[in-house]
Amino acid sequence: MVDEKLIKIVQSTFSIYGLVLSRTLSISVAKQLSQLGQEEQENWLTGVIERVLSQNLKNPHVEVDHVKLAITDFMRSDILKETETKLNVIDAYDIPKIIYDLNKKKFVLQKVTTNLYSDVTQKTILFKDRFETILYRLLRHELFSSRKLGEKNLSKIKLTPIESLFNESKTKDICLLGLIAEFSENHYYLEDPGGALKIDLKHAISFSF
Repeated sequence: MVDEKLIKIVQSTFSIYGLVLSRTLSISVAKQLSQLGQEEQENWLTGVIERVLSQNLKNPHVEVDHVKLAITDFMRSDILKETETKLNVIDAYDIPKIIYDLNKKKFVLQKVTTNLYSDVTQKTILFKDRFETILYRLLRHELFSSRKLGEKNLSKIKLTPIESLFNESKTKDICLLGLIAEFSENHYYLEDPGGALKIDLKHAISFSF
């Protein structure tokens, strides 16, 4: 026999959610509930009721099919939780390479042939990809982002490609982004994918964020 107290709990809980459960169905649900521990009973009953409500019943009277479907759905979700992958380890050779495409202005998946011993060109590609990723992040900053239509704020900073400096007469208030490289002893250059510019670091100011 099912405990009468448990049957009343089932009926009253369904009633709280605006559902009407017959005496026969209440006994059936109470039997299922009695097989669980006291701590699990409330969670199980609430979960079943939520799935009954998700069926969008035409009236508050719950039928046998509604309860069966709700219990099956709830049990399935529990199984999925138990089998859910918590940690997925990816082989180093299987990690996809994602780069930022400056022309498309979005990240794209690049197909590469994995090789433990890469050639010299891969080092160049490494710094090029890193530069483009940093450029993408910088252009998303409010100081460097494009001025929106109707925006009156004139304090935007425009990045100038090194290559364009050779064709421009403007030499003041220029903001450049690049990699500092020492081609020969005490001779430094600022590089970006489009060109290189010799620079004097005697009066350079270093700072960090």
